Amino acid sequence: MIRDLTEGRPFRVLLLFSLPMFFSMLFQQIYNLADSLIAGRFISEAALGAVGTCYPVTVIFIAIASGLSLGANTAAARAFGGKGWKALRQMIPTALLFMLLLSAAVMAAGLFACGPLLDLLQIPSDLREMCEVYLRIYLFGLPFLFLYNMAGSLFQALGDSRTPWRFLAAASVLNVLLDLLFAAVLNMGIPGTAWGTFLAQGFSAVGSCAALLRPFRRRILPEGAGRLVRWKYAGIILKLGIPSVLQQVFISLGQLSLQSVINPYGSGAVAGYTAAFRINTLFVTTTMTLSNALASFVSQNLGAKKTERIRAGVGIALLISEGITLLILAVCLLFREPLIRLFVTEGASRETLETGTLFLTVAAPFFPVCCLKNTMDGALRGMGAMKCFMAATFADILVRIFLGAPFSARYGLGGVFWVWPAAWCVGTALSVLFYFWQGKKIKDSL
Repeated sequence: MIRDLTEGRPFRVLLLFSLPMFFSMLFQQIYNLADSLIAGRFISEAALGAVGTCYPVTVIFIAIASGLSLGANTAAARAFGGKGWKALRQMIPTALLFMLLLSAAVMAAGLFACGPLLDLLQIPSDLREMCEVYLRIYLFGLPFLFLYNMAGSLFQALGDSRTPWRFLAAASVLNVLLDLLFAAVLNMGIPGTAWGTFLAQGFSAVGSCAALLRPFRRRILPEGAGRLVRWKYAGIILKLGIPSVLQQVFISLGQLSLQSVINPYGSGAVAGYTAAFRINTLFVTTTMTLSNALASFVSQNLGAKKTERIRAGVGIALLISEGITLLILAVCLLFREPLIRLFVTEGASRETLETGTLFLTVAAPFFPVCCLKNTMDGALRGMGAMKCFMAATFADILVRIFLGAPFSARYGLGGVFWVWPAAWCVGTALSVLFYFWQGKKIKDSL
């Protein structure tokens, strides 16, 4: 359902718009966690470590897809808020075709660079072959990943957060069922989890694109629309999306640098860290969900020149997301080891359990800081302040890259885990400063 976010009480509008996105996030986490849970419980502890080791690499491709999709979201939401129907009816098909072509190029580059990239990570020898098999199958599904992200972002730009949720929910359930079938029943091992993800991504991509074009034809595309693909809109998407891509690629590179520091500690430590980091990812994704909803809200209201609603929306988003964060923090601290045990078999090594619980002990108390950064980042993206958004994240990543190895050498594995809170604090301080500065610039210009 297409919804105008520039009308109605900000609290009610944001809540109704973000709720389906929260459900999408939950199913997305089921989607993402399925490979790790099934690999750890039905294949082996080494398989869990292999999936976890591949995760920072796959996040690079997710970063490209979601970053450019966020750029399209900002442009489309601003056009929708300003009633720019002509721009919308040319932007939507251009965005989908552009992502399809780009995904093919990224897939080819990924297949070529797969082996050398895994070599750089200093992966333990017992994980290396499984990592490469999993990653190569994953790469063949990149066109599906790119198209689903773009379709979902365009839905959100039009105020519709329900439709992408429905497809993601169905794909998540399908992914779990296929993973169980291929890995647990047919004993296909790591390739089975990868093929399950591939097929589920294909379902969500094809279904969401078809659903997007139906209301597009009815509501936005009038008769005599003329030429639909205008490559100038690809340029606009790149202009707004590249900072998001770089931001998320920087995050991935920072994560890869820390992964390379953790890998030499052995497969047991890698498995424990993988389990804990997936829990951390669940938290980050939760707050990013409301951040993405806020970006669409800010973009539409900026297009309608309703700056007072922007300030109200940011405050409401921060209140909701911090409340959820405190609940997640309490669960992570009170149930650290049981949470880690969800990812491993009964015979998991003590090293695996201790590594996972140590990460949560160090990182979880700083979740509210990370939540504040994600909220401010959503506001900055909605304002189109992509350089500020990227600069704050770049500072965060520099902390990760430059502190990982020294902290490991001086304080051991626990020292590596303290890099996360340090990076969050630096990035958050900059995001808050940029938000107030950019808000003053917008107010003065209107």
